[in-house]
Amino acid sequence: MSSGATFDVIVVAAGSGLRMGGVDKSLIPIAGKPALRWSLESFAATAGVRRIVVVTAQDRVANYAALPWIPAAVVAVVPGGETRSTSVAAGLHALERAPGEAGAVLLIHDAARPGVDADVTLRVVAAAQQHGAAAPVMPIADTLKRVAPNATGASTAHSSGSVDRAGVVSAQTPQGIAAQHVPAFAAALVSDTSATDDTSVLESIGVAVELVQGSARLRKLTEPDDILSVGAMLRPSDPTVSFSEILSSLPGSRIRVGWGDDAHPVGTSGTLHLGGRAFPESPALVGHSDGDVVLHAVADALIGGRSGATLPRN
Repeated sequence: MSSGATFDVIVVAAGSGLRMGGVDKSLIPIAGKPALRWSLESFAATAGVRRIVVVTAQDRVANYAALPWIPAAVVAVVPGGETRSTSVAAGLHALERAPGEAGAVLLIHDAARPGVDADVTLRVVAAAQQHGAAAPVMPIADTLKRVAPNATGASTAHSSGSVDRAGVVSAQTPQGIAAQHVPAFAAALVSDTSATDDTSVLESIGVAVELVQGSARLRKLTEPDDILSVGAMLRPSDPTVSFSEILSSLPGSRIRVGWGDDAHPVGTSGTLHLGGRAFPESPALVGHSDGDVVLHAVADALIGGRSGATLPRN
């Protein structure tokens, strides 16, 4: 499939990842590759791509620019702002200064959606070129409820009715804007710094947005559970994502993984100790110490998780 149109891409990777435990979601390993790498490699390999700009947090710019897998199509890595709108505006400014001819369509994509592929990209590019703007969407499977205000101040909420799913879809990225609408879009970002969706900005200035078929693979990384589901979709031949891969994506300074085990034969005298508790009715396990296999295994795991070492059995 080819849209025949050229396109530039702004990949927004400046979020704080609060619901992911404060970790940089763009570098979370997904099916063997950082999330950002999936998106960048997909765009770089899609026919018609011209320039890609990555927008990230100020303190990540140097690290991102030095990543060995950044494709040649990435012409700039720039710092974003406090909101998504200001980050997109920073990406637009970087594209204006970047060498090369502008594409016929501008795509804006969330790095937290690593499942982008050429089919979705080209559908959005073609629709944006023809209609002025486009976004991929998916039908909503869950029943939607309106939440009624709780006058009692309780922590729970109650329903005030259901929402008809027939007229509701879920928006994804990349979202596309034809080149002729980019200046008006850029101007609108200045006054709408709280927008979480690019097409909503376009709609606010009267640009109609064409909706195209999205993809289940474009699920957004928001919470730790998403690492499993997104990884399974991006690795169809081996849908199992290891537990250690999930943990390694979370703040490493606070998480370690260790494995411990221990074994002693049962003796004929003394008192059995397990987990620090004495069981006088049972004989002790044979060992150089108290033979407490529970505490020995825990200590083995703790030391192994910290340094990779294991305790000798005693």
